[in-house]
Amino acid sequence: MTASSSRKTDSRFPARFTVFKYVLYGLLLVNTLYFLAEDYTAAGYTFRNGITLGDMAEIFATFIDSISWFVLLIVFELETSILSDARLKGTLKWGLSGIVAVAYAFTLLAWTGYAGNYRMMQGFQPVQTTSLPQNPCKYTDGAPDGQNWALANDLDRYEPLDPVNCRRLAPGDFSVHPDIHILADTGLAARMRRLSLTDVVNAGAWLLIVLILQADVLLHLSGALTQPLIWISIGLKARSLRRYRSGLFLLGPAGRMG
Repeated sequence: MTASSSRKTDSRFPARFTVFKYVLYGLLLVNTLYFLAEDYTAAGYTFRNGITLGDMAEIFATFIDSISWFVLLIVFELETSILSDARLKGTLKWGLSGIVAVAYAFTLLAWTGYAGNYRMMQGFQPVQTTSLPQNPCKYTDGAPDGQNWALANDLDRYEPLDPVNCRRLAPGDFSVHPDIHILADTGLAARMRRLSLTDVVNAGAWLLIVLILQADVLLHLSGALTQPLIWISIGLKARSLRRYRSGLFLLGPAGRMG
C-alpha cells in the first residue's frame, strides 16, 4: 500500500469529514457560478455599446479568478487525496501539470481584468464638475443624450434608472460616469473605486505568493534552496500577505460581499 492510498483510509479522516469537505467544494462551485451570473449581468450596463474578445477578461474577471482557483483546488485534491503515487506519473502527471499551468495563466488574465475594472471606476466624477444636468431625474427616459442611464447599487450591481429610483440621489450631489452612462451616490462611487483597487491588490498578492512557492519548489528540487534564499522567500511571502491585508483595509468597515 502506498503512502497516498493509506492516507485515504486514515481513521483521522472519517467519512463525515469527507462529506463535509465535498459539500464545501460544492458551495464554492455554486459561488463561482453566482459570480458568472453577476459578471454577465453587470456587462449589460458597463459594455452596452458592444463587447469585443479583448473585453472578456474585464467583464468576467471575478468568474475567471474564482474558477481558476477552484480548478487548482480540485487538482490539489486529486494529487493529495484521491490518486495514488503509483498513478501520478506519465501522461496523467503531465496532464494535471498542464491544467495547473493553464489555471495559473487564467489567474493572471483575471488580474488584468481587475486592473481594467479599476480604470473604469476612475471615470466616475462629481456631477458638479461637469456640464451635465444636476438633477438625477433628468437622466430618465434617455435624457440628456438619448442614452439609457443606469443607477449603481454597488460594484458590478446596477439597475435601470427610472423616475422612482432616481430620487435616491440628491440633486447636485452625486457622481456620473459619462462613458458608461451610470449614476452613483458620491460616497458609493468612492467605495466602488476602493473595491476595484482591492481586487487588483488581492489578486496580485496571491499571484506573487504562488510564484514564490513555485520558485521554492524548483530551487528545492535542484538543491539550490540555501538558507539565505529561504529567508528571502519568507520575507517576500510576508510582504505579499501584508499587501493582501492592506487591500482588505481599503474596504473600510463594510467589505465586498459575494
